[in-house]
Amino acid sequence: MHEYSWKVLDVSSGKILWEKPDGKNIFQLNHCTCGKDRFVTWGNDGRIQIWDTNLKTKVDDFPCEGRLCQICESNNDSTKIAWVCYPTKLIVRDINTKTNLVSKDLKDSFSFAMAWSPDGKQIALGGAEHTIDIYNPENGDLIERRTGHTLRNIRQINWPNGGKLSSMACQVTPPKSELLLWDENRVASSRVIHTLQKPALGFVLDTKKEIALLFEESSQVSLVSVPEGKLLKRVKLPDFSIAGTLHPFDPYFMVILDNREIWKVDHQGNTNKVPLRCPSPPSGAIIISPKGDKFAIGLNAADFDKVSTSLVNIYNIESGELIATYQGALSSFNALQNRPKSNSFIASQTTGALVEISWQDGALIKEYIKAPSGIRLPELSPGFNEICIIKGLTTLELMNFPAMTYSPNFRSFEANPLRGLRWTEDSTRFFGWGLDGSIRFWDKTTGQELLKLNAHEGHVVGVVELQGGKKYLSLGKDNQLKLWDADSN
Repeated sequence: MHEYSWKVLDVSSGKILWEKPDGKNIFQLNHCTCGKDRFVTWGNDGRIQIWDTNLKTKVDDFPCEGRLCQICESNNDSTKIAWVCYPTKLIVRDINTKTNLVSKDLKDSFSFAMAWSPDGKQIALGGAEHTIDIYNPENGDLIERRTGHTLRNIRQINWPNGGKLSSMACQVTPPKSELLLWDENRVASSRVIHTLQKPALGFVLDTKKEIALLFEESSQVSLVSVPEGKLLKRVKLPDFSIAGTLHPFDPYFMVILDNREIWKVDHQGNTNKVPLRCPSPPSGAIIISPKGDKFAIGLNAADFDKVSTSLVNIYNIESGELIATYQGALSSFNALQNRPKSNSFIASQTTGALVEISWQDGALIKEYIKAPSGIRLPELSPGFNEICIIKGLTTLELMNFPAMTYSPNFRSFEANPLRGLRWTEDSTRFFGWGLDGSIRFWDKTTGQELLKLNAHEGHVVGVVELQGGKKYLSLGKDNQLKLWDADSN
């Protein structure tokens, strides 16, 4: 243990303006600037002090809420300071009112580096987990986790005015360091625009992406404006909804109910039952033909003619009359997708089969992948020339379509179990969401993970791109509908 002191020097002359000795025994002293005339000190005594160099006195002295303070920084206008203490907690304090605004427990054990964003709306933390975590200083929520460092310990973060966020990581044995400059053109901030009353099941948008129909674990659905999040109407149905789709040009949605009924819900909340009842439990896959006169629905395995099988039924959208049936293998159809400029659609099964089916008579046009293949969640690109897939539970791969050959430059890798995959509208990236509450973005050429958003508490049930990639909409099991702001790059 050592006595400590500090000196305030004139930078140009080196003259000592103020010297402050202290008789306390403390192992180490750290400090950061806090505006032009103030600085902050802290040590391992569990307290933080703010000093005024003009008054040559201490203007604030307070406990750090832990055994010791790990790192502390002030924002650019010196109105707030943030620090991380041990046991690990992020705290934000208003310097003028001398009150703590945020106190949030963190999962990571240590934080070695911190930086405020130039606008004061974000705090970047680096610790011992290879990552840069971005927090909201208003509530302490984790906004996103940036990955990319190969070395574990993040020792320095810099976020200058007009510049890009940079971070340095290092290791002792063998000695090694790396510096990363982060691209700021990425999804970062979000806001909750609507909260459901019951656990969320999913949502679907209209063709203009201005109205969202939200499903929950009740017999009601909600029509919500996008991006405002205003509740337009809550609609009562005979049972809770399990999936839905939009009509390509008429202003209504089609919704599958758990009781096997199909309902239409228009943009004003008026409802109309399609005169049919599915012969077996729906799988949740539904699609409307490009002409808008038919719809297809996947049905779970059932006993038809003493053979256990699954079906895709094609119906007349007005009368509910059965037009055609495609009979698949045992597993259910989990996704249906129209093929552009053709009178057919692509259907995928949970066992990995991928087939093309005719809208006219339900005939098999082509079988691209035979079951069982271990492939699930196939998602065709907007140009229908590539397909991203999950193989097994976690392996993400890219294939050329319709040749079904693997893309030579794409690096296959392991991802957390995903519930869904989508391409961006420009086909340069795709994104997925899963059980851990995250949304991840990947480069379609290399497979490199570009961004991970810790979006929701509990798993994510759906994500949609808006305004050509400038915004994203996500819904989670925390019942929150979030709007994410992004840059077009």
